Amino acid sequence: MPTNVLNLNDLDNLVRSFERTYNTTSVAMLQSKSVRSRIPEHDLLRWEAYVHHRARLRELSQHTHSKYLSHVEQRHSDSEKHRASSDPVAYAA
Repeated sequence: MPTNVLNLNDLDNLVRSFERTYNTTSVAMLQSKSVRSRIPEHDLLRWEAYVHHRARLRELSQHTHSKYLSHVEQRHSDSEKHRASSDPVAYAA
């Protein structure tokens, strides 16, 4: 069986497709028994998997982004900020 690698955009599109097809939200699908009862089991399983994978990818993306930003050097030192606050020409630049 081939492996498909999906990114966040792919997962968003797949989830939106299920939401349009069944005219409901993912939250309603996960929480409401009446909504779940009208959706075939194979679609429920795929939809749930897509929702959970999307959430996990978002968490990983946010973690990676935060970690990256924590290592980025600040562009302005405190002395430059002080100079800019006391020098009106610096604001124009």
